[in-house]
Amino acid sequence: MEIISHRGYWETVEKKNTQCAFTKSFSLGFGTETDVRDSHGKLVISHDIPTGKEILFSAVLDIYNGFLCKSVLAINIKSDGLQEPLLQILQKKK
Repeated sequence: MEIISHRGYWETVEKKNTQCAFTKSFSLGFGTETDVRDSHGKLVISHDIPTGKEILFSAVLDIYNGFLCKSVLAINIKSDGLQEPLLQILQKKK
């Protein structure tokens, strides 16, 4: 069993799915579960319909890789047809 954060490690609701929340989670060695959606041709982190203020999925991978994190990254794909673009980003970011 592995305990992971949900939408990053946050203390206030407005911090969910933010760069700050992911940085804190990965810096502490936690993996995380988050949601990926498409917005204007880009993959973004968002549980709900994107508003335009979301962090890019690739930016979360950069944070994850920056801490050499080896914990679980659980990705909840919220829209059909995102498998290929998601796989391309994952391969690019290793």
